[in-house]
Amino acid sequence: MNNMKSISALFLTIFLSFSCKLISAEDNPFMDMAGKKYADYSLDLYYKYLHFDTINLIKRQKMMEQIKETAVKTGSKTWELELKYAELAAFDIENRGKSKNYIEKELKMALDLLEEAKKNNILYMELKVRYDIIEDYCLKFRNYENASRRTAATHLRSAE
Repeated sequence: MNNMKSISALFLTIFLSFSCKLISAEDNPFMDMAGKKYADYSLDLYYKYLHFDTINLIKRQKMMEQIKETAVKTGSKTWELELKYAELAAFDIENRGKSKNYIEKELKMALDLLEEAKKNNILYMELKVRYDIIEDYCLKFRNYENASRRTAATHLRSAE
């Protein structure tokens, strides 16, 4: 009788362990992307960010927690930078229109992220951040000339 209880408990433990792992993988779609080439998951990641500014704060925070979990579990610098990219986007969304100073802080965050992407040789992140910096200069500052000059100056500074 005791053996039967032990076997039942063992099966239940095994079943719950696998169930928790399946639930965890389903809850974090970024874990499916981890360890793959960027080209293999870039479209999925793009779609995750596509409506980042239209989802509510709780969903946005959950998404950032999932990215953080992916970075921690994989120990990947790529996913650490992806978290910083999400934080940058969230900062923009949460501060948009509140004050003019936020744009300068956002730009500094973007330039810091750009430097880190270049330092770690993560080209796709470098390109995403450059695009965002150019877009910020064009749309927020209405300074089209400085848009390309600023990103070019950042590139030249890192080449020294």
